[in-house]
Amino acid sequence: MTTFYYRYAPPVFGDDDEDLTADTAVKAPFVGAPSWMCSVYYYWWAFLRQDAEFLRRVRNDPNPVDPVLRDFGDPDSYGGFEGWWRRVGRKLFSEPPERGIRWASSPNDLPKTEGCIYISVPFRCDVDQALAELRDILKPEMDAQKAAVGLSGARYPVFAKPVLSSLHNRLEVLKLRDAEEDITLSEVGLRLSIGPKGSDAYARNVREATVGRYLREAKCIRKWVDRGYFPVTNDKAFHDAAEQGLLREPGTRVNG
Repeated sequence: MTTFYYRYAPPVFGDDDEDLTADTAVKAPFVGAPSWMCSVYYYWWAFLRQDAEFLRRVRNDPNPVDPVLRDFGDPDSYGGFEGWWRRVGRKLFSEPPERGIRWASSPNDLPKTEGCIYISVPFRCDVDQALAELRDILKPEMDAQKAAVGLSGARYPVFAKPVLSSLHNRLEVLKLRDAEEDITLSEVGLRLSIGPKGSDAYARNVREATVGRYLREAKCIRKWVDRGYFPVTNDKAFHDAAEQGLLREPGTRVNG
């Protein structure tokens, strides 16, 4: 299986997963979350599934012109997230090959590439020891350089540094409100353990304010994921990024 590199931690489904990332300090979205949910790319897929208009369009247009429809397809077509990830998602979010690991028997066989280092690994060493030593060498250097590597070259880069617990809470609020349109914001908070649990006016007001903010942000995320950007929690942040030249057209890749 081809190994891909990601700016943020990819989902992990088993010991055979070999994808790489420098984002090794990822925090789980909730206690006991399975490893495949500990990834911003899972929530990208999950929010897309909550977009009824996107699902309608993708299921009724066999040859879409829209790059997001064409590239992502029906998120339910492969029996769940794992199937979609292995068939579709891995290539949408991976960095270009130029930014991955290359093997060569001599440094002279490798091009001079900005942002890369060359490491010699003896074949006779213990593999586990070599990997441990590589991590010790690379982790501090990659952390130091992370802010200087520039924009992601993925076809669909992550818009802003994700906090998985925040994405999870907003997704759950959106799912519950979509399923039960008449449910109050205060009741949503009680059902999802968001805010204080009391029945007094203060507790209700806090729950309503918190859940209301989560819902606004979730709807904004859903609006922009339809257009190929994730996670965008407010329109101003998106427009500011666009004015600063930090965005590109969905589906395009830098350096390949």
